[in-house]
Amino acid sequence: MSWTGEYFEQLRHDYKNLIAFYRDAGEVCATISNNIPASEYPGLARFLLKACGDEPSMLALMPPLLDAEFAFAKNDITTFMRERSRLPNRFTGEFILHTSSDFLVNTLRPFVTDLCQQRMLTMEVDYDKTVSDLEKKQELLIEYSQKLLDHLLSDAVVAAIPRPLRALLALLYRTAREKYSEEQAIPLIGNVYILRFLNPGLSVPDYYGVLPPSMTCGVRSRRNLVLVAKMLQALSNGVMFGDKEDYMKPMNPFIEKNLAPVCAHLLALTEDPEGKDFADILDPTPLDLEDPALMNRFQLRELAIAHRLLSTHGAKLRGLLGEKYAPVAALVEMLPEAPRIGPEPWYNPKEPRVKEYHVVKVNKKGKRQNRVIKLTLNSLLNIDKQEQQIKNELLVSEMSALMAPAHTPTLVIVHGNPPDISKDTPGYFPHRDKGEDGHPRTYECTNIRIRDEVLGEVFEMIWAYHAKPVPVAYDLVKVNKYGKRQNRVFKLTRDSVMNMRGSHIQTETHFATVAAVQVEGSTLYMTIEGEDSPRENILKTPELAEELCRAIKDGMRRFESGR
Repeated sequence: MSWTGEYFEQLRHDYKNLIAFYRDAGEVCATISNNIPASEYPGLARFLLKACGDEPSMLALMPPLLDAEFAFAKNDITTFMRERSRLPNRFTGEFILHTSSDFLVNTLRPFVTDLCQQRMLTMEVDYDKTVSDLEKKQELLIEYSQKLLDHLLSDAVVAAIPRPLRALLALLYRTAREKYSEEQAIPLIGNVYILRFLNPGLSVPDYYGVLPPSMTCGVRSRRNLVLVAKMLQALSNGVMFGDKEDYMKPMNPFIEKNLAPVCAHLLALTEDPEGKDFADILDPTPLDLEDPALMNRFQLRELAIAHRLLSTHGAKLRGLLGEKYAPVAALVEMLPEAPRIGPEPWYNPKEPRVKEYHVVKVNKKGKRQNRVIKLTLNSLLNIDKQEQQIKNELLVSEMSALMAPAHTPTLVIVHGNPPDISKDTPGYFPHRDKGEDGHPRTYECTNIRIRDEVLGEVFEMIWAYHAKPVPVAYDLVKVNKYGKRQNRVFKLTRDSVMNMRGSHIQTETHFATVAAVQVEGSTLYMTIEGEDSPRENILKTPELAEELCRAIKDGMRRFESGR
């Protein structure tokens, strides 16, 4: 197989029809939700959210998804609450963060800031983890939990809850009440609003932006926040603490005291404060397929998942949908072959390792060289692992064709003469051999599976680059822990930050290990998990510092499933 720029242009054109189809095909989405691998759910949920585009369209897609999910749960509504990895739950979570992330930050920041400033405060009530002042710590946990709960139930916070979030909770409540009962529907609302929305902001406040940029969350503070989140979780479920966490049983009087107010609060959240029954935000607007920005919303992986699901599961969908399968068949027939991009790469959040591919690079003279290749957002890096040195860099703008033979683990990238690039471009390592136009560069991978994984990453890089070219290297002054200043380049790959001195890699930090990143003036502070103080890096301008901060946060978000 081979691919050129025309293939990607064709995808950008034809995938408009794929987006339009899914946006108005709630029954197909519902059918798919119970008949695809769980590994496809995160990408498909993000695709559906972006395909909908506006909040009314997102809400319009929820009823068929909920119907399918409750059918899966049968008579046990707690199945819906437990199965957080499934498509309706993923879609619900994406919708809430899309509509209500500012509310989350504004609501929790005062409480979280107060706790994190008290670095010596401990509310540890686990018998196995504390040795003194147990009763005092129990009292503190109740005191702070009540303080936060009173804040959440206050008129000011209730008035600030976004109407789209209320509309979603109302939809969930009404659907669950019809399928089950009011007694079962209320814990479902609590589960979505408290357990899946508020509690993550409490437990990992630095990741969700709840913690101010200038602060870090210490070990004691994080444990205190987790314990408060446990208190809210019990209230959201409407249950007392039991033998599973018997050290929390002394907190049951707090739970008993607040169950009724919380229940009333959750019910009130399902009502429209404007008295319109959310009618004005339940009317979807037409999709503009000619909007130039439409395709730029999507990662190619998300589109490929949506495409592949229709083509791969065609026979199953035909049997489930009957005559309604005809539009699906017509769409699949019209689309080109789906890009070879598999499920999102799995990584161990407890031990994240940077992704690199060991290959044999064959140069134009036939010389074979052991290399490691890594991808940035706009280039492919050839690295000599022994020397920890980037030998050269192949930019997307230089690539003219890709070739992947069917039965050998080989990837061929055809490139022409590099464009004129200033020597002042940060972190760019030019070719040592500037061959003629159409010169192929050959990489022999370990096996075909690895080759296809590399090919998929190259596909994504090409797609993202043509959507929005972004810088991936920044000149800066790194200040080490002794105050010594060192001229460095930070080069961003798809999963890491490389600390470069010239063409040599000094260190490499996985995005999943970055706990927080913030900017003050021209200085960027990056806090790594397990380190007490942030790393200081000085850029040339405040604008560059902000740009690098956004780029690192984008990288952190790509690995959010591990948090």
